Amino acid sequence: MSNYVCREQWWRNLLYINNFHIDEGMVRRDESPARISSDFYRLQCMGQTWYMALDFQMYLCSPFLLVPMYFIEKKFGKRWSLGFITAFLATMTGVILGLAIAKDWAATMDLAE
Repeated sequence: MSNYVCREQWWRNLLYINNFHIDEGMVRRDESPARISSDFYRLQCMGQTWYMALDFQMYLCSPFLLVPMYFIEKKFGKRWSLGFITAFLATMTGVILGLAIAKDWAATMDLAE
């Protein structure tokens, strides 16, 4: 499987988007969502690039959090800045948990075959 993934999906590793999508042709239609998510690591060309992609995406997204936090702290003070980050993290946690419940995502990534 890994040889096919590397030949067909190499460009995803190059662009650091390999953690977004599993190719539909690589999994059977009758598999449960939990099984597909546990196979996510197996369906990667190079497993270590998952972290590199995630790290790069966090680097790209960090200005959207840090710049508003800087200006809020400058204008209103440190308490408002801490309130902003707390509200942001609580909102994101709620969104992720809501999606996990609605889409029946697996709570773990089981690497055992």
